[in-house]
Amino acid sequence: MRGCAACSAPSGTPTSGYLDDGFQSAVPRRLRRRYDGRENVTPLSARLQSVHLRDAIALAACQPHVRAFFNFELADETRLAGWQSGLVWRGAHRKPAARAFAAAPRTCK
Repeated sequence: MRGCAACSAPSGTPTSGYLDDGFQSAVPRRLRRRYDGRENVTPLSARLQSVHLRDAIALAACQPHVRAFFNFELADETRLAGWQSGLVWRGAHRKPAARAFAAAPRTCK
């Protein structure tokens, strides 16, 4: 990931962050019983959610004044009509995106 210089802007420089970024992923059949209702969008695969999240963090890291990146939701909403952009499926099963999110700070030094 690029952005090493982006992680150390001079003090006194205005900073910003990404505050509600997220990519919805499909619920695996084996976990479907933990959710209610029906999807109202076509979600990504869990692998593609991970790729998009990694790329979004990399893009943010290339911007010199960005200091924070918040993924929208830690865990999926129970309602399928809500958001399934969490790093964890209902029932505490980590998604592949959790690894991408956790690795981001180590890739920007």
